Amino acid sequence: GGGPFDLPRGGWSDDTAMALCLAESLLGCEGFDGRDQVARFRRWQQEGYLSCTGQCLGITAGTARALALAQWRRQPFSGSHDPEALDPEALSRVVPVTMYFFAQPAAAAEWAAEAARTTCQAPAVLTACRALAQALHAALSGKPRSVILPQAQAVLDAARHPSAARGHLDDGAPAALAAALEAFAGAGNFRDAVLSAANLGGNSDVVAAACGALAGAHYTASAIPTLWRNSLMRLSDEQLLSKRFCDLRLSIRSSPLAAHVRRLYADLERRGIALRPHVWLSEEWFSPDGVPGIAVPFYLAHPRLERLERRIMREAEGGNTRLLLRILRHEAGHALDNAYRLRRRKRWRAVFGPASLPYPARYRARPGSRRYVHHLGEWYAQAHPSEDFAETFAVWLTPKSGWRKSYADWPALHKLRAVDELVASVRGVRAPIRNRTRIEPLEHNTRTLAQHYRRKLARNRQIRRGLADELLRRAFSPERSRRDAPRAATLLRVHLRPLVPAVARALRIERYSVEQVLRMLIERSERLKLYVYGNRRDALRYSRWMLERLTGLYSERETPHLPL
Repeated sequence: GGGPFDLPRGGWSDDTAMALCLAESLLGCEGFDGRDQVARFRRWQQEGYLSCTGQCLGITAGTARALALAQWRRQPFSGSHDPEALDPEALSRVVPVTMYFFAQPAAAAEWAAEAARTTCQAPAVLTACRALAQALHAALSGKPRSVILPQAQAVLDAARHPSAARGHLDDGAPAALAAALEAFAGAGNFRDAVLSAANLGGNSDVVAAACGALAGAHYTASAIPTLWRNSLMRLSDEQLLSKRFCDLRLSIRSSPLAAHVRRLYADLERRGIALRPHVWLSEEWFSPDGVPGIAVPFYLAHPRLERLERRIMREAEGGNTRLLLRILRHEAGHALDNAYRLRRRKRWRAVFGPASLPYPARYRARPGSRRYVHHLGEWYAQAHPSEDFAETFAVWLTPKSGWRKSYADWPALHKLRAVDELVASVRGVRAPIRNRTRIEPLEHNTRTLAQHYRRKLARNRQIRRGLADELLRRAFSPERSRRDAPRAATLLRVHLRPLVPAVARALRIERYSVEQVLRMLIERSERLKLYVYGNRRDALRYSRWMLERLTGLYSERETPHLPL
C-alpha cells in the first residue's frame, strides 16, 4: 500500500497487476500466448482489469508505447530494443512464468525472457529476467541461499551493460535485480528482506516484488507476517461478509477519502466558512440532527469494500470523485445548519419552510419545477425543507458553479441568495454547536457485513414493493365502479400467459423473471383489494407498461445470492 498513488494497505502496483494478467493468460490459454497477454494488458490499461483500485495506475511511457504499437502492428512483442531502455518492470512478471513452467527449468528461464519482450526487448533486461527465473526455480526447489545467490549473480554479471560505469544502470532491470538479491542475502527472514528492499527508494516496487518472490519461495508462505496476509485485498467476498465492522480497522486518514475531505474543507475556507465538519465512517451517508458532522459509508474507505458494494448493490453511492464531492457538499449544508441552528431563523423558514415537517417515506417530485435547484439528482431538494437547504447550499458552495447565471431566471435564485445571506451572517462567528459526537461509528459496530447487506437488501425490496403498490393504485381502483368490474388480480392472472412472453421479448430477459414480478403484482393487487375501472383494453395496456417498468427495475438491481 501507500506509495505515490496512496494505495490501501495490501494494494498492489501496476507491475503486479500486469503479473496477474500474465498469470491469468497462462492458465486461461494453458500455455504461453503473447497475443492474449497483450490483450489482457490493454484491458488493464483501459478498464483497470485486475488492478487493486479498478483503475490503471502507474503505467510507464514505455509500456504504454509498447501496447499501442502491439495493437497497431498486430505484433505482441513490440517492446523497445533500445539498449539504454532497461525498464525494470518486466522483472515483476517473472514469477508466474517460472511457476507455470516449473517442471522445465531451462524453458522457464526462456519463457520469462519472452514475457518481458511484450514491453521491453533490451538484451540486458531479458538476461536479468532469465537470472531471476533461475534463482526463483532454485528457491522453489528448496536449494539454500548459498546456491541461489551465486547462480543468479553469475548470470547477472554476464549481462553487465557497457554504460554501467556512466551510471545508466541505476534505474534499470539489472540494477533492480542486483538490489533485490542484496536485500535477500542480507536478511534472515521474509519480513526483513522485503522491508529492506522496499525502503531502497527508486524502483522500490520492482525491487521489493523480486526480493519478495525470492524470499517467499525460500522461506515459504508461512513466513509472511499474519498482518500482511490478512489484508482486506486478499479476502474473498465470503470472508469479508463474515467480518464485523469493528474488525475492519478502517480509517479515513489512511484512505482515498482523506483527499476529498480536505477538498471539502478547502471549499469551505474559500467561502470564508470557519466550520470544518468532522467526518467519520459508518454504514451509510448521513448528518445527524444537532451534530455538525458527516457520516460516510464504510465502503468508500477501501477499494476492496467498494467492489463488494457494487457487486451486491449494483452501485456504490459516492463511488466516483464527482458524485462523492457532491454528496460531501450536500452533507456539509446539513452540518452548517446544525452548527449554527440556521433552521430556527426566520429567514430560513420563510425561504425553505419549516424544518419540523416530518420526513416523508416517499415524495412525488415535480421535474419541471424551477423553484428548486438541481444537485444530487432525482429532484432531491423537493423531498423536505432541510434537503432543499442542503441542496441549495451545495450548489452555492461548488466552485465555479456560476449559480447567479445558471439560475438567473429561476425562482430558485432567491434561495441561493438566501444561502449567501445566511452564510454571510455567520462568517467569523463561533458556532454555538461544536460537539464532535460520532453517531454509529464503525469501530463500535459489531454487526457483520452479511447482516448489513441482508438488512439493506430487505429495505430495497420494500422500496420496490412500495413502487409496485403506487403503480397498481394508478392502474386500478380500490372501489368497485360497477357491479361487473373484475378484480385487478383476476385480470392479471387471466392474462399472465400472453403478458409474460411479450414483456420478456421486449426486455430481452428470461421469462422466469417477468413471471415472478407479475405474480408479485397479483399478490399485491389481492392484498390491496383493487378493481378494474374503465375498459379492459386500457387496463391491460397500462398493466403491460407497469410490468415492463418493474421487471426492468428488478433486473437492473438484481442481487446475487449471498452465502449468509
